[in-house]
Amino acid sequence: MEPLVDESDTFVSSYVTGYPRVVFLTSLKSFVRNVAPTNHLVHYTTFVPSSFHSVVSPNVDTLYSTAWLDLHHTHTFHLPDMRQRYFVMTVLDEWTNVIGSVGSRTGQRAQTVQIALGTRPVTDVSDSLACQHTNTLIQSPTQYVWVILRFYCRDAQDVKTVNELQFQVFLNRKPGMTIDSHHHSPPVPDQVAKMKPREFFSICQLSFPKLSSDMQAKSVRDAQTAIAEYTGSVAKHGWDTDLSIGRFGNDILLRAYTAMSFLGANILEDTIYWIGKDDHLNEPLHGSHRYMLQFVPPPVHAFWSLTVYNAQNFFFPLPVHAIRSASAVATQDSYDQPPRITVCVQKSKPRKGATGTENWLPVLAEPFHLVFRLYWPQERAVMFKWVPPLVYKLS
Repeated sequence: MEPLVDESDTFVSSYVTGYPRVVFLTSLKSFVRNVAPTNHLVHYTTFVPSSFHSVVSPNVDTLYSTAWLDLHHTHTFHLPDMRQRYFVMTVLDEWTNVIGSVGSRTGQRAQTVQIALGTRPVTDVSDSLACQHTNTLIQSPTQYVWVILRFYCRDAQDVKTVNELQFQVFLNRKPGMTIDSHHHSPPVPDQVAKMKPREFFSICQLSFPKLSSDMQAKSVRDAQTAIAEYTGSVAKHGWDTDLSIGRFGNDILLRAYTAMSFLGANILEDTIYWIGKDDHLNEPLHGSHRYMLQFVPPPVHAFWSLTVYNAQNFFFPLPVHAIRSASAVATQDSYDQPPRITVCVQKSKPRKGATGTENWLPVLAEPFHLVFRLYWPQERAVMFKWVPPLVYKLS
């Protein structure tokens, strides 16, 4: 029986290794089937709705423009002068590595970004990530890439202003398609979980480990569980994070977890993601309880947000999903005594006058988790001199 165990371990390891590429290519297929062909720029002109399940852990901090590119040819983006508007353009290869990042952090104004097929090793991304010139070349080791542009959008009244900037982005000298609603398709992680092993390994182009049908099914479940239960390398106060997102190296489990829960996540310099799953008693967060957290705003150059998700990494069908800073210039360098913020997380609306009433995150009576996003974090955040607070269970 010992060889079976070894073969099963090999199967699980291969599954975890191939998982990000399968999620990427399945997402590409879903986009082409439901939205637009490859090599077409698409502008989403509204916030992501509660019912959106096509991409995991969406935000309600930004408006999106996106394109899935086939690099049989070089593609050129023309970006306008964003002035004081925070934005970030992220480019992922088929293995979900961030191979390029351009935006407010890198200091450009009007610029041209070319994306081409290249042979440089995927681990050597320092040149393309620096992007310090008006004309930037980003090379990909894979045929397909996903380009995501995020534009800070304050609220519904700010949407029109952001749309005007989106419409000034061109791909190959052509304007983008305008879509005022997000497509709805089965969640990609669910699609991948239902795949037969042979199909899965055919997509990720890894050798198919030979096991009995029963052992294959068990190994798939074991691999899926290992991915879903991954915990970041840094843990504080019931929250965890990992600073290697987007630069995974040989960390196959982090890469797979990110594909399952945060596909398209930014690199450290652009966003730190803190995931809160436990309360101050180290018990899992659940909407049948009432919670409160108090914190000094995180040190960021752009802005921050606190978002609530259900166990499947989607929004609850409720009107409010996030609390965030009031502007996209949230630096605290000049704060002598930063104001403390109180947030209530519970099913029912807090009674009038109760602490945290103005910052209420509604949930349903089921498991949930919180995500702190720190956009363009300051060094103090990177060095963990600011960490999320304990989430206190009140009842």
